[in-house]
Amino acid sequence: MGAEGGLGLYDDILSIARNYMGPAAEEYVRRRIRIVQRGEQPESITGDRLDRLAAGIEMTAKVYMGPAKAATFRDAVLRLSERYPPDERPADGGAGRLPPTRG
Repeated sequence: MGAEGGLGLYDDILSIARNYMGPAAEEYVRRRIRIVQRGEQPESITGDRLDRLAAGIEMTAKVYMGPAKAATFRDAVLRLSERYPPDERPADGGAGRLPPTRG
């Protein structure tokens, strides 16, 4: 799916998590992404969810890996927004909004 998200982004998140968590990473990442996406499939994550995902990762991971390592993990996930920028379109695609007027 390329830079808009999907498996590429999911796989990158999982790769980062494996560096910090080893074999426990996949279940942890799937759970955190499901929470952020309100039950949607983790593999469909997009760049606009990275901030919330990173915040959740830091909040939960610091309990078992310490605050410094959890912050580094968070920062690594946030850096993915450079490759997978948030979709700036409104959720409704702009429907229902009036076009800008010229003054």
